[in-house]
Amino acid sequence: MPPKSIDRLLIAPCEVFSVANRVSRQLRPGRPEPYRIEIVSVDKNLKCKAASGIAFIAQGGILELAGGIDTVLIPGGMFLNVIIRNATVLAWLRSISRDVRRLGAVGAGVYILAAAGVLDGRTVTTHWQDCEQLAKQHPANKVRPNQIYVKDGAFYTCAGATAGIDMALAFVKQDLGRELALRVAQMLVMLCADRVARAR
Repeated sequence: MPPKSIDRLLIAPCEVFSVANRVSRQLRPGRPEPYRIEIVSVDKNLKCKAASGIAFIAQGGILELAGGIDTVLIPGGMFLNVIIRNATVLAWLRSISRDVRRLGAVGAGVYILAAAGVLDGRTVTTHWQDCEQLAKQHPANKVRPNQIYVKDGAFYTCAGATAGIDMALAFVKQDLGRELALRVAQMLVMLCADRVARAR
């Protein structure tokens, strides 16, 4: 559910799930892909622009999502106050928090979940630069600085973009086992090295 300014906080976890689908096809031929990734917008404007200038087109709005949602990840980004003040989004998060298997935030996306009240009494984390501010603004949350990611029941928060990769890999391990998650991690390293080589 991207805000109007998104970047690798959204891309990084999506890449993990995409590679997990690829590895799953290799290791488990004939089985359906384990992940279907959907990027949704908070309103009818489906164009979401990243801080880097990259534009994404969401597949729909949050209110168009049907049942059967397994995992929801909220990316951080700039201009989160627009979403934090959106009563429709906050009500939607409170509603789906009772039904989804996992609800998480990458980096500053934790502020959106905290504003919805779904993290009250829970242990959370975010980027180390924001931990003190998060604790002041949302004293009902138990903020743990210097953690890569934190799991509290069905709720997950992490420190930022690269921590989002670690958290997504933890999801893959939970869903598909350690061996496949390790292969995904290895593939991501190879993919990154390949991209660097091509850029030279």
